[in-house]
Amino acid sequence: MEILSPAGNINLINSAIKAKSNAVYGGFKLWNARNNAINFTLDEYNIAITKIHNNNMKFYLTLNNLVLDEEINQIVMFLKNERLILPDAFIVADLGLAIKLKEEFPNVALHISTRFGTHNIEDIKFLEELQVDRAILAREMTLEELKKLRKETNMELECFVWGSQCLSFSGLCFFGSLINGGTGNRGKCI
Repeated sequence: MEILSPAGNINLINSAIKAKSNAVYGGFKLWNARNNAINFTLDEYNIAITKIHNNNMKFYLTLNNLVLDEEINQIVMFLKNERLILPDAFIVADLGLAIKLKEEFPNVALHISTRFGTHNIEDIKFLEELQVDRAILAREMTLEELKKLRKETNMELECFVWGSQCLSFSGLCFFGSLINGGTGNRGKCI
């Protein structure tokens, strides 16, 4: 079992270290579904990931928005920046981005975000074909459904302890865009 904590700044990193989390996740504002949360600058990210690794923890970079064609290349170019320390894993919701990241960074683990909505064995089989390392399951699944999936695959599975507080399935939401112009699909959930 791995205890994973969100973190978008050094204070939250310190809290995760103090709490003895195994790993943390966070991202950059442009491609992170937690757009309204605290997000890293490049310099803050490098300081944070160094501190995390010095404490024998892992860092998972959230790139979990749905992205457009031109953004895929922007993300890849950003990640190839020689100043950037690569994370231990990418957390991705967009299949096009997932495929490109697996091609460009084969040594970085690939985790499919809860926003993909993985909730059955056929989803898992599809992700296995893509060489995904971990599926972060849909937050709406019951404990019995989780147990059943665990028996049917050897893929790493992750689930949220807190679950969904939203009326849309695992954050794939257009409701926010209807009432305030900010969709959860672009990190602007209301």
